[in-house]
Amino acid sequence: MPKTTTDDWIHLLKALADDTRLRIVKLLLDGSMRVGQISESLSVSTYNTSKHLRVLREAKLIVMAK
Repeated sequence: MPKTTTDDWIHLLKALADDTRLRIVKLLLDGSMRVGQISESLSVSTYNTSKHLRVLREAKLIVMAK
């Protein structure tokens, strides 16, 4: 398992500090969803949902299905 640095933890916690991103993570705990499904469930635009998903992906909290 790779060593986790303080910067890694800061990046992770900042990603989860946003309410919308936290709601996305909670939704995805039940299974994978498409961007449009997440947007609709949270009443957030697809554009903003995509931006939030990018932050979560960069923090390595989610992976995108192929």
